[in-house]
Amino acid sequence: MNNKLLLLLRNSTFKKFFLAVCFLFITSSALAAHFRAGFISWRVDDNDPSGRTIIFKVSQSYGGWALNSVNNSQVGQNVGVWDYLNFGDGARANVNLVMTAYNPAEGYWFGEAIIKHTYASARNFTSSFGSCCRISNLKNNADTYWYNSSVVNVGSGNNSPVATLPAVINIQQGFSAATFQLPASDPDGDILTYRLASPGEAGSNNSNPPGLSINSSTGVVSYNTISKNIGDLYSAAFVVSDGNTSVLMDVILKIVQQSNAPDFDYTYTPSNGSVYQVAPGQNVNFNIRGYDNDANSTVTLQGIGIPQGAIVNPAMPFSGPSGSNTVPVIANFSWTPQNNALGTNVISFIEQDQFGVQTSTSVTIQVSLAPVFDVPPTPASGAHNIVVSPGTLIEYTTQSSDPDPTDVVQIVAVKGKDMMGMHIPLYDGASFSSLPTIAANPTSGTFSWTPNPNQWGHKHVFFTAEDSYGDQTVHEVSQLVNTPPAFTSSPLLTADVGVLYSYTVQVIDPDLAYGDELTIFGNSIPTWLTITDNGNGTATLSGTPTVADVGNASINIQAEDKHHHQDPRGKINQIFDITVNNCFVNAFAKDATIQLDASGNASITSSDINNNSAASCGIASVTLSKTNFNCTNVGVNVVILTVTDNNNNFKTANANVNVVDNINPVITGENTNITMNFDAGSGSPAAYTEAGITFLSLYGNSSHVHLGDNDNDGSNDIRNHANCCSTPYRLTVGSGTEFTLKSMNV
Repeated sequence: MNNKLLLLLRNSTFKKFFLAVCFLFITSSALAAHFRAGFISWRVDDNDPSGRTIIFKVSQSYGGWALNSVNNSQVGQNVGVWDYLNFGDGARANVNLVMTAYNPAEGYWFGEAIIKHTYASARNFTSSFGSCCRISNLKNNADTYWYNSSVVNVGSGNNSPVATLPAVINIQQGFSAATFQLPASDPDGDILTYRLASPGEAGSNNSNPPGLSINSSTGVVSYNTISKNIGDLYSAAFVVSDGNTSVLMDVILKIVQQSNAPDFDYTYTPSNGSVYQVAPGQNVNFNIRGYDNDANSTVTLQGIGIPQGAIVNPAMPFSGPSGSNTVPVIANFSWTPQNNALGTNVISFIEQDQFGVQTSTSVTIQVSLAPVFDVPPTPASGAHNIVVSPGTLIEYTTQSSDPDPTDVVQIVAVKGKDMMGMHIPLYDGASFSSLPTIAANPTSGTFSWTPNPNQWGHKHVFFTAEDSYGDQTVHEVSQLVNTPPAFTSSPLLTADVGVLYSYTVQVIDPDLAYGDELTIFGNSIPTWLTITDNGNGTATLSGTPTVADVGNASINIQAEDKHHHQDPRGKINQIFDITVNNCFVNAFAKDATIQLDASGNASITSSDINNNSAASCGIASVTLSKTNFNCTNVGVNVVILTVTDNNNNFKTANANVNVVDNINPVITGENTNITMNFDAGSGSPAAYTEAGITFLSLYGNSSHVHLGDNDNDGSNDIRNHANCCSTPYRLTVGSGTEFTLKSMNV
């Protein structure tokens, strides 16, 4: 080592500085490879009358070797300082994280730090944290800086929105609009809006991946995962705003294979988006029950944003087998917040199958001394647990109370909600028993409404309660008027190898006339099939199976309306099996009659015998066992037709080929002069007339021949007049006799 460096290291001040630099370098390197997610929220400390003391909650997630740096899954352990929070006024504090979630399946842990800071003046300050670098295997923003900030409205009394997401959100491959919900809540009851982070907002040279979007009013995120590869990782950042400030949600999106997603059983689980409003000392207790309808599934339950001091039994994450809602995985949540737990907590519960496919649900717990709405009998806030079809009565009791038993409270306003999230007069036909309600503790009233078909959609109601000190609480009841879609078509249940299969899927939804939308897709289909959504309530399922596809193919076609996230009835499935039959070959033959020609020969081709034979996998060849015939085949001959397909499957059929001989033979050498000597001892010539034609008749032995012009063409004919066609005949003609031979009939 350099002597000067040794001398410096002996100096205690420099040694501390050197070690600090080393620590920062090592820490920066750790962050560079293992940062997964992070966000900030903050609230005003009610114990400071000036309103300048702010309580921050910093949530961060790390993975890689950082996963092994903690004591396995002991939620609640202190995992040390991993970053700094800059308050925006020149001061900063260590982010000393307490682990709130552990997810070995996705390779990360989550932690949060509660940090209090008092500002010297009342104005806006930008709180932030950030470092380098993001993980290297991201498809976007790899190895870049991350940065997260939130503007603190010091002295305004405003509190930031609160949102929670898992560090890694798994999204199925192959969808033009794969979706998930960004759960968020505002402690002040402000209307929240959502957007994608702008380029550079989540760190220099950072941008969201193409195809990503978020609904500005609902927080539903949509991502086009067509052509994405399983296992791909993408950096994504979203911004949630209350109009005065915002929080930035920085997470990772992971592409996973398609599978039927697990489900939460909402007969036991609080409805998605449920809000519990409690005072310190009040216990919150509920069950989380999940399942997967796929046989032999494994379901893992995980919680993100679980407040410190809460008890989840069994501790998350934990896994269990599931194949239906009768074989669920169940956890119990229990928390009794103390006085130091004032504020809003958004908890996300994630259910994941063995393929990485996730389903999430959220619960918000608000701890406050302001009036509360008692749930029950009041419907939970943020939960779409009031979902009805048009014409169905909605009626429930709304009750409010105050944590201070000596105080009184009234429900002072009931309003509707427009598409922009603003308060509007109550809907036509809706009523509340009386306003304001009696000043009491508790106080209550009855809401009643039967919506019409043209009142389809989200019809939320805001209830405002006020205590004697003027403190108000706004409670939003989410109501959805929706008609579930229905399949009206029946599938074709068989397919043949090599033959196009086509099924037109038909779905109806009466709400389409009022703005609803339908999406039809294949939730689970074999690779030989494709499904095309025609955009008009129909879809086409088609494809041609091969020999490798023979057997049963399980099909799951899913149709969703616009509000299926809030109305489980809006997601319907048509599940069936298609039996794929192997290649078939049908050989059909037809009989034929053929005529021998003058030379005694005849032939046939396959087209003469083939009678519309068919093969589902295509005909490779059609052959005959015999194609050529002669005099020896006169009569009926059995010919075998063989049809072979492109996979060498074959069938045969027999045909009767009748060979006939109706044409006399012709002796070539017509009009040839032949000189023959007549033996007088064998017979004598004589004139002979037959049918008016004169012949020279030569008699010999027991037969005779005729010599004459039989066909009047000027040439002599000679024919055997005896019945001796099959025996050669010898004719001897006497000396000096000469004639021309044209033809002989035999």
